[in-house]
Amino acid sequence: MASSPTYDLNDYSTVIDSVLQSEVASGEITQSTALNTMWRNKAVNDTYEPGSTFKSLVLAAALEEGVVSESSTFNCTGSIMVSGWSSPIYCSDRYGHGTQTLAEAVGNSCNPAFITIGQKLGTDTFYEYMEAFGLMSTTGIDVPGESQGVVWSEDNFGIVQLATASFGQRFTVTPITLITAINAAVNGGYLRQPYVVDHIVDESGTITYQADSTAVRQVISEETSERVANLLEGVVTSYTGKNAYMEGYRIGGKTGTSQTLVDDEYVVSFVGFAPADDPEIIVLLALDSSQVASPGSDYCTNGLYISGGNMAAPLVGQLIADILDYRGFDKEYTSDDLSGASVSMPTVIGYDEATASQILTAKNLTYRVVGDGNTVTGQIPSTGVSLPSGSEVILYMGEEVPEDQVTMPDLTGKSPDVVLEILGELDLYMVASGSSSYYTSSTLAYKQSVEAGELVDRGTTITVYFSDDTIVDYADNDMDE
Repeated sequence: MASSPTYDLNDYSTVIDSVLQSEVASGEITQSTALNTMWRNKAVNDTYEPGSTFKSLVLAAALEEGVVSESSTFNCTGSIMVSGWSSPIYCSDRYGHGTQTLAEAVGNSCNPAFITIGQKLGTDTFYEYMEAFGLMSTTGIDVPGESQGVVWSEDNFGIVQLATASFGQRFTVTPITLITAINAAVNGGYLRQPYVVDHIVDESGTITYQADSTAVRQVISEETSERVANLLEGVVTSYTGKNAYMEGYRIGGKTGTSQTLVDDEYVVSFVGFAPADDPEIIVLLALDSSQVASPGSDYCTNGLYISGGNMAAPLVGQLIADILDYRGFDKEYTSDDLSGASVSMPTVIGYDEATASQILTAKNLTYRVVGDGNTVTGQIPSTGVSLPSGSEVILYMGEEVPEDQVTMPDLTGKSPDVVLEILGELDLYMVASGSSSYYTSSTLAYKQSVEAGELVDRGTTITVYFSDDTIVDYADNDMDE
């Protein structure tokens, strides 16, 4: 759990955040308010409207009850009318998604489709699942100050409330409550009490406390949970969560962009888990108070389209990949991955071209030759360098390997094919990361592992992160109740 702004544990009464400092100095807030803000554990203390991440639970309930299946279809015209509400409730695509399968409706985060799914469940059953997933209570996590979300009473849960709840609006949860519930939807169906301290050992080595890992209850069947995880993996491989995609990993997840009661202010979020076929890691990241650059705009001040798919998903994907790497996870690549598995450059110096070719072919590497000698006298990259499978290496036949370094260019804002061309001209290699759609015009580089302007050796492998910044996963639906 991490929250921003933070504070120094060794000097906890000093405001170290620059924004809070300026607000205190200007009189906008008091010193005590600033301290409370930085001390809060937002994951446990604060509540928010979950938005479309909550659709994961609606999906789980609907599959468990059998009111939808993978063969179900939904027609989206861009909006839907709900009895008891005078204006349309819009979809993120105002022109409509048209006829969709369940997988497409989940992937597109389609509000009309999920309102329809909620109606199929009905108010009573829908409310029962909200209770079963633990949304009406605290989780019991072993840290102080856990808050409880605000949800309608059962008597006040009608058709309109059902509609808005179906896409995660107009009720609140804490982040720890939501991640606990979604965990139950993909872990086999079991709701578990989260905890920080696993056990306590005294000086003699005796365990004096052991956290209870027994499931609180089973909410959905293991079969249903597997189906939910499979559909949510599709969100990352093909739809609004594709910026969380990391080559070699199977990640599932759901985007969320929810309105707040402040005009032009949103909470953008993404919940991701991996490996999707046997989850071990689950991450929820929320960016609160995301504000548009100007009234009526769809973009924030740094130029990103405000949505969980654009702003939160890339961070979650990278975090999950880092965790799995730390745990020694073996990557699995697909034919659609741009870079593919990494291989270690073998030694071919001293061999003739035919022998070198055999060695490189066995490593799934191609090559080009510089010089007309009979023996390899140098190679790029050097022995042991990790580079993507299928890469072209350079063999110097009777020629000296250039020892000059090259200046790293700025790759941000460029498409994958352009990045490949630029790096190739500099004898550099690319590992692509961060998007499942490298071949669309809107997928562009936003970060690189070596900063522009730095000098690097020829043969260096550069990690380039891409994202599609046009993802839309919310719709303005002003429904003050």
